[in-house]
Amino acid sequence: MNLKDQITESEKPVQTEFKNKFLLKGISSGYNKFYMYALTIVLALTGYFLYPSLLLIPLFVRAKEVGVDTAEIKANANVLFNADRLVIDRNIMLLIVFSIFVVTLILFLIGLYKIHKKNLLSVLTGFPRFRKRKFWFGFMLWASLLIFTLMIQYFLDTENFTLAFDLPKFLGSLAILLVFIPIQTLWEEILFRGYTLQGLSIGLKQGLFPVLITSLIFSLMHMSNPEVKEYGIFSTFFYYFTFGLFLGIITLMDEGLELAFGIHCANNLIVTIFTTSKVSVLKAYSIFAIEYNNGMAEMMLSLCMLVATFSIFWIKYKWKNFDLLYR
Repeated sequence: MNLKDQITESEKPVQTEFKNKFLLKGISSGYNKFYMYALTIVLALTGYFLYPSLLLIPLFVRAKEVGVDTAEIKANANVLFNADRLVIDRNIMLLIVFSIFVVTLILFLIGLYKIHKKNLLSVLTGFPRFRKRKFWFGFMLWASLLIFTLMIQYFLDTENFTLAFDLPKFLGSLAILLVFIPIQTLWEEILFRGYTLQGLSIGLKQGLFPVLITSLIFSLMHMSNPEVKEYGIFSTFFYYFTFGLFLGIITLMDEGLELAFGIHCANNLIVTIFTTSKVSVLKAYSIFAIEYNNGMAEMMLSLCMLVATFSIFWIKYKWKNFDLLYR
């Protein structure tokens, strides 16, 4: 084979049954050996688990200084990331928590670029460019629905909401949230609805079952959150699974992460800006403090929002080709 034949051979399109541009991007970009996925995931998990373990050392020292005994820590390890319990400024704790996602994302990108030889766009969208308009539409739609449901909850149960607005501290939290929540949600979307979904689709030759698997993993990764004890394992698992499943389905239907990323970013940002409670994962200087959470009511509202959002996307983007969920 001469040089011209070699070049022609290298330019042949990847043979695949995928019609979904997003799944096709996964198999046609970079290298996709099993060991590459294993090494990259190990890198990411190193950041997600090892780095927080290092953070526990100074946090444990601080806990002992303010009188938190070992028994309390053993009963609830999340107390070490509770700014109020450790008598630490909430904004400082926010930076500590968000640093976990920054480190994890950096390690993941090292694997993506150096091991897979892929670029970031390859795990974000099936299109030549990141579709900003879709990101912002998803963001604004979900933010509007969230604010509307929060208003309903406020007027139906006003006594549960306490105004906790402190302008200087709130502005500090707002600045941190605006910078780091997009990073945190981008990392989670890339991991679950991007990189892992694409990788599993290559092995399983279809997209829907990988969505179920990634939704399950997404749920399990959140089972250490403090709201599990408040709502119960079943309710919390069901919420995260349906939310992850929804984001996975719209990713396949829209052939990219833009809508899912916008929704996830809006969800974490709006909730944290407006409310905080004893079971909040991210405790910021929010506008309102909530005394108790009604898990069942919030779950039903969330399901209504998911149905409404999918219906709007289905009408606006004229989603008709449900084969995209498979191929």
